[in-house]
Amino acid sequence: MVTLRLRTVASHDGARTLVVTAQPDGAVPGRADVVVHLPAQTMADDRGGEPSLLPMGSLYEAAQLVFFDLVSIMLREQSGQAAALYDEVVERLGHLAGHAAEVGLVALLVEPTPLPREIPSTVAEARQLVADTSGGAVPVLFVLDVGHALYRPLYGEDASLVPWLSELSDSIGVLHLQNHDYRADAHWGWPDARGAYDPAGCFREVRDAGLEGVPAFIEVFSPFEQADDEILPLIRSSLAACRG
Repeated sequence: MVTLRLRTVASHDGARTLVVTAQPDGAVPGRADVVVHLPAQTMADDRGGEPSLLPMGSLYEAAQLVFFDLVSIMLREQSGQAAALYDEVVERLGHLAGHAAEVGLVALLVEPTPLPREIPSTVAEARQLVADTSGGAVPVLFVLDVGHALYRPLYGEDASLVPWLSELSDSIGVLHLQNHDYRADAHWGWPDARGAYDPAGCFREVRDAGLEGVPAFIEVFSPFEQADDEILPLIRSSLAACRG
């Protein structure tokens, strides 16, 4: 096993080893110095017991994403890199705003993501970014993706679009609509049994915030191999669902 040989080489050279795994009883975890157990379904056990709603090892991959995001945040804060990274983002946006104005653009579009290692990832961080870039040649506007803003593993089970719409109302330039399950950035269309997002509810919240004039784009990501005669009906039905 390649992984076991690598662990042996690392140990021989005096390095400590850490294993992140969903199978803590395996040979490699048994010889590691530190084991992080992420209890999630993998391809090794997706056919036994009570299966996950997500196929194969998708749940484990999502758990890794959250775990390593948290690790990166902690390392960034402990090493003092968080403030420096934010300042760098503000500086670069200032330079980009200057170039944008020179070529006739009226704004820079920035899409918040549910990844704490990226800027911005929260309403408060987005609001601060607007304030810190307010002197730029063109304003920073946000592309608000409903799958990002409602990602419950980061924002909690009561995640809502309302704070994004109300607190950033003057800085929202585009809406991205996608069907999702609040657990992954899925970009499914409508209808899709896996998805639970109601576009009608989204439009009610948008109208309540006075943002009905903001352009909205429907994002449906299909597998590369999917045939046109399968994709086009999904696009049509998604448009119909979003038109209400």
